[in-house]
Amino acid sequence: MDLFHSALPVAKDVLNLPVFPTGKHHLTLWMVMYLLILLTVLLSVTNLVKRWLIDKILVRFIGDRGIRYALGAIFSYVVLTVGLLIILDTAGIDITIVTVIAGALGIGLSLSLQNICANCFGGLLILIERPIKVGDRIQVGDTIGEVADISLRATAVMTKQNTAVIVPNTDFVSSKVINLSYGGSSIRTSIPMTLPSSDDPEGIITMVEQAAKQLSKADKTKPVQVLLQSFTNDTITLLVYVWTDDRSYEPEVFQSELNIAVSKELRKRAKAASVVAPAPMKQAAKAG
Repeated sequence: MDLFHSALPVAKDVLNLPVFPTGKHHLTLWMVMYLLILLTVLLSVTNLVKRWLIDKILVRFIGDRGIRYALGAIFSYVVLTVGLLIILDTAGIDITIVTVIAGALGIGLSLSLQNICANCFGGLLILIERPIKVGDRIQVGDTIGEVADISLRATAVMTKQNTAVIVPNTDFVSSKVINLSYGGSSIRTSIPMTLPSSDDPEGIITMVEQAAKQLSKADKTKPVQVLLQSFTNDTITLLVYVWTDDRSYEPEVFQSELNIAVSKELRKRAKAASVVAPAPMKQAAKAG
């Protein structure tokens, strides 16, 4: 017990050691520990409240997932800012100390933090202007996928391989971005096809159109369009436009399904033609 009482003043002295003295004010080790604990609690509570707001409250009034996420993100940033100011005030830290620290960091790290600041402003612009939102199917550069998360620094895009590509927010502000689902939930995809030449191109187009309507993820409420792009003595080239309301669709899966369906139909036609063709030959033999 005597050892404990003798160690207590030493611990107090250690905790009161100045870590960052600035004129009349100074940050002690105890203040740093206090700030770290409260900041951890603030971040955890803010994330919990953000999820609760998005999944429990806003879902009752707002159907668009992207709008709910944007409002939740902006709410969390406001709470974090206000909470940080309250924590600094309760810790007895003068805001001028924070200003001095921020100024020192700004001078020393201005060049290295330039991209981070630009990305943060880009994240705010995305959340406010909403050119893209969570759940949208987008293409940025060579990356195609669904927007899974929008943070201040970067945006996570989930590809069809179920891998997350982290894209800096400045790419969405300064580069060309294709939003495949900007106008609604439906997406139109184009499927090129090359088929053997035929004396009845209209019949081939009708056959391909009927096959495209039966695709598993095709939007049955929107029409299929089949265009004849070019033809030669041996082949015809078609471009098939199909709508889908599944944002996680894969164009190559569409093309594979359509190729299989058209191939089956062509085999049926070839088989039917081979059965009908010998009939005139038999009649000619009887006439001889």
